[in-house]
Amino acid sequence: MIDPSDYFMEDQITCPYCGHKEQDSWEISESGEFVCNNCDKLFYVEVQVDVRYSSEPIEDEDDDDEK
Repeated sequence: MIDPSDYFMEDQITCPYCGHKEQDSWEISESGEFVCNNCDKLFYVEVQVDVRYSSEPIEDEDDDDEK
């Protein structure tokens, strides 16, 4: 029996019926109904996006001290 939690927070869209992993998951930007490209069954996909930011200085700190 398939446990829905087996397909929670996956890196790719995974069919909860046959386990097929959609190779083009990155193309899907909105949650909604999805048809499996392997078994043709309809299921719901929730798209979850995690955005993170990094920053680093462009100028040396020593340059600011000289001004």
